[in-house]
Amino acid sequence: MLEKGDYCCDILTQLTATRSALEQVGAALATSHVRTCIVGHGSNTEHEKARKMTENELLDELRTVLSKLVK
Repeated sequence: MLEKGDYCCDILTQLTATRSALEQVGAALATSHVRTCIVGHGSNTEHEKARKMTENELLDELRTVLSKLVK
């Protein structure tokens, strides 16, 4: 858009929309992780990496990831 010479406010609007879409993807992925890897821990729905972790380790990992998402 910059190379085409688009209006700055139009570019900022697109950046805002992109950021919002990425935040929604992050929220959906975090929800899926909670469902399959934390709540479903021990039911063989979790990723193989999560199988090796305790529920407390998974929650700590989720806390770290969520803190990065909300920055």
